[in-house]
Amino acid sequence: EPTTALDVLIQKEVMEIMVDVADHLGTTILMISHDLGLIAKYADNVAVMRKGIVVEKGKVDEVILKPKHIYTRELLASLPQRVSDASDCSEVAFSNPFIQIEGLKVQFESSSGLFSKAHIIKAVDGIDLNLPKGQATAIVGESGSGKTTLGRAIMGLTKSQAGRVLLKGADITNLGKKMPKRLRKELQMVFQDPFSSLDTRMRISAIVGEGLRLQNKKSLVDSQCLIERTLAEVGLDASFKDRFPHELSGGQRQRVCIARAIIVKPEFIVADEPVSSLDVTVQSQILKLIKKLQEKYEFTYFFISHDVGVVEQIADNIAVMYRGRFVETGSSNEIFKKPTHPYTC
Repeated sequence: EPTTALDVLIQKEVMEIMVDVADHLGTTILMISHDLGLIAKYADNVAVMRKGIVVEKGKVDEVILKPKHIYTRELLASLPQRVSDASDCSEVAFSNPFIQIEGLKVQFESSSGLFSKAHIIKAVDGIDLNLPKGQATAIVGESGSGKTTLGRAIMGLTKSQAGRVLLKGADITNLGKKMPKRLRKELQMVFQDPFSSLDTRMRISAIVGEGLRLQNKKSLVDSQCLIERTLAEVGLDASFKDRFPHELSGGQRQRVCIARAIIVKPEFIVADEPVSSLDVTVQSQILKLIKKLQEKYEFTYFFISHDVGVVEQIADNIAVMYRGRFVETGSSNEIFKKPTHPYTC
C-alpha cells in the first residue's frame, strides 16, 4: 500500500519512481494495493485475494477488462461512479448559504533551524466561500494545499488570524470551547483516521453517546435507546455497543465515527478524508451511507478529499484548493465537464 492516503499527484510521482527503479535496476516489484485504478495503470500482472485465497490471477488487462470471478466483478463494481445530472445546477451552486466564510486566513510559523530562519506558512490565504444548506460541498487538492486546516478552522479547532466564519449569520470565528452549546450541537466532524479519533478505553456506546452531553438532562433518560437506533442507522446492530474500537474493522470504526457525529442531529458536518484509508468495497458502502443520511436529515456537508473519483460521486459543489487558495469553484457538473484552471485539469 505505498500510495494509500496520498493525493493523485503524489501517487503519480511515487509510482513513476518505482517504475524507473524497476526499469533501470531490473527490480521485481510486488505491490500490495486496494486501488484498482493504480493497478490497471502500472501493474503487468495481478492476483485478486479474498480471505487468504487467490481467487483470480493473470495479465492485468485480462483480469480488469474481463473478470471471471464474482469477487473481482464486485470489486470493480465498487469503484466510484458518478450519476451525471442532466440539469445544470450552476445557478444554484453556493447559494442559500448556511455557513459563510469571509477572508479567512490561517498561518503557521515554521521552526527555525541551525542555518535557517523561521518563516510564515500561509495554510489558508484569504478564503471566501458560501456553503449551501442541505448540500455537499467538496474541497479537493493535493496534500498540503490547506484543505484540512480550512475544515478545522471552520470548526474552531484551529485558530485563524484573519477573516470570519458565520453560522446562520452568527460569528463563530475562533470561539472553540467558548462556543454556545446551541451552536456547538449544530457542528460535528468525522476525522480521517477512525482509529486515532476513537478513545480506545471507551466502549462504543460511550463513544457514540458523547454528543448527548450537549443535551439537557431530560433527554438523557432514553439515551441507550437512542444510541442503539443511531448505530442501526449506520449499519451496526446493538451488539456493537459493548465492544471496544480495537475489536472493529476499519469500516466499522468509521461507521461509529459517523454515528457519533449524527446522534445529535447536527445541521453541519465536516468529513475529513472519511474513506481514504478504506478499500474500494468498504469505501463504496461508506459513501452510500453518507449519501443516504444526507438525503434523510438534509445535513450540510463539507467534504474534504484528494480522491477525485470519490468527490465526483458525492459532491453537489466543488472548490479546488491550491496552496491555501481556491483556484476554481462551481457545481460538480461544471467542474468535471468544463474545468477552466490548469491545476484542475
